[in-house]
Amino acid sequence: MCKFCSEFAGNQLLLWKMAIGCPRRNLQFYSMSPIRAAAWLVILTLLVYILIIGKNLLIPLVAAFSIWYLVYSLAELIRKASFKGKRLPLWAAMCGSLVVIIALLIAVIDIIEVSVEDMIELAPAYQEAFQALIQKGMKLFRLDTIPTFNQILEQVDIRPIAQSVGEGVSSFAGNMVLMLVYLIFILAEQFVFERKLRALASSNSQYEQILGIMGRVHQSLKSYVAIKTGVSVLTGLISWVILAIVGVEFAIFWAFLIFLLNYIPTLGSLVGTFFPAIFALIQFDTATPFLAVLIGVGATQFLVGNVLEPRLMGKTLNVSGLVVILSLSVWGVIWGVVGMVLSVPIVVTLVIILGQFPQTRAIAVLLSARGNVAPLEKK
Repeated sequence: MCKFCSEFAGNQLLLWKMAIGCPRRNLQFYSMSPIRAAAWLVILTLLVYILIIGKNLLIPLVAAFSIWYLVYSLAELIRKASFKGKRLPLWAAMCGSLVVIIALLIAVIDIIEVSVEDMIELAPAYQEAFQALIQKGMKLFRLDTIPTFNQILEQVDIRPIAQSVGEGVSSFAGNMVLMLVYLIFILAEQFVFERKLRALASSNSQYEQILGIMGRVHQSLKSYVAIKTGVSVLTGLISWVILAIVGVEFAIFWAFLIFLLNYIPTLGSLVGTFFPAIFALIQFDTATPFLAVLIGVGATQFLVGNVLEPRLMGKTLNVSGLVVILSLSVWGVIWGVVGMVLSVPIVVTLVIILGQFPQTRAIAVLLSARGNVAPLEKK
């Protein structure tokens, strides 16, 4: 090894030792034997395999936990409001929170249903506009033969698409039933979980350590969800104003879609800008509305996502930007859109948990934004 390489390796080891804050004998990450490394690789591969083949069972379970977490977080907010110095019991706050979330879901489903019905009624007009758009594009590229809309459809085999959509609808309906079953049992298990956790802990110090880790995870996720929801609502509202001013039809539907897609890091904002812009290009005869939507909604996504959100997040999202993108890609391949939405909360949880054990603290440092990981819980 050359002198430069030796000095570089030594500096990197020193940096890791400083970031981790523990002596070299605790850095099992560096002294891992080939057999142990191979064992961890096999375990990781098996875990990914289970996540992929078991996604039809695991996704409803994760969705149920996510809804329970939203219900619990909203219940905590409701309990902060006291009446004559008394607070609502947890079960009452949970019921009230569940009613609010169900009402919101019903309102959202109603908006989507009305928008889809109106789109179906206006489909022939959109078909003509799409045909005119294709003709303009063909003339622009000086192509002699301009295919009609029906000719384009003839080149597309709709049967696999229809079969895929049908399977997706059936799978969604089955997952909803399974998710509701999971949710009912999770709500019932919540009130005895702390007692089970205390029984599992070998000592009071271990019990306090587990509670400390869970508390940090809960606080970080609650802050992330609250801030992300706030900036998503703001992005959706501003986008709705822009779309309404431009005159894009179904502005509320597109704004709601932008709100939902904003939970997907980076990719969601791009897709949320692309769809309404393309719709504006089909709806209007000129490119001016298309450019107005593209620039207006795109600038909103950029300013809120890259200026406002990082300032509000602060130290809440202690995750490297590269890790966020990699996590988005990996979980997108494993669980699709659900995995993309959950990618950031999963990484945030991993950074907090892995940072509490000397054996895995180095991994938490790598995943973190600047190497700042919470100190170890005292046992």
